[in-house]
Amino acid sequence: MSLGLLKNVALGLGSFLAIVEEFGGKKSASRNPKRASQNPTENQPAISTVQRAALEYIKKHDLTVTKKSISDDAKHNLNERMHYILDLIRRYSTDAYVYELASALIKIADIRMRNDGFNPAAAPMSKQEEYRLEVLFDFTKENVRYVHDIGGVDTFQSPPRTIAYGRGDCDDMAILIMAVAIAMGFERARVLAKVIQTQGNPDYNHIYPIIGVRESNSMGSRQKVVWYPLDCTIDWFSFGQEANNNIILKAIVYDVDGKKTILK
Repeated sequence: MSLGLLKNVALGLGSFLAIVEEFGGKKSASRNPKRASQNPTENQPAISTVQRAALEYIKKHDLTVTKKSISDDAKHNLNERMHYILDLIRRYSTDAYVYELASALIKIADIRMRNDGFNPAAAPMSKQEEYRLEVLFDFTKENVRYVHDIGGVDTFQSPPRTIAYGRGDCDDMAILIMAVAIAMGFERARVLAKVIQTQGNPDYNHIYPIIGVRESNSMGSRQKVVWYPLDCTIDWFSFGQEANNNIILKAIVYDVDGKKTILK
């Protein structure tokens, strides 16, 4: 995407440069993952630079319905729920807002790498990808507060709306993170959604992204893929942390195109 086109997006390149300046110097929140407060009026400005930029964008460019609701008689239909989620991920992974956000977060990852003594231009791609995922995780935790769907009905928000509202449930966070990861350059085959049913729940009750980083040896040939869970809904979860397997009753992994693999 050309710089000229980026400047014409309502979001504005300047807003993202401000995000880089404000967020880029911060240390990883995953080293101290618990947020200061769950009260949106405490320790937060009335509206952040990030939210303001997203609001301006959705007013002019995001015509997507704010949320889609599944009918009561189908709310436990996992395939229907995943249809909405994956469709939003595919559409918004090429959206101008998401592209600019991804570019800003890559700049932030580069800043963190330099602060840690790495040269981003010379570092292995696996190291660059790890930093990018950690920045994406921290950014989501800092800017999106977890809230339940209203009335027990599944609803789905586009990434710009999740950022603009500053809140969302696990569906919304998964849509945001996965769309941005693809816009960052992660292959779609390495951007997956894990859906689980945990103890005490009658059905699948949680979703979060797992994203793969390719590890390479000294010769640069591709080796195994290391998978990182990005579950931003739990305050005390750090980057790469997920629920213990012993409390998971069932688990399915979906790729962006809808292919599913049953894990247990």
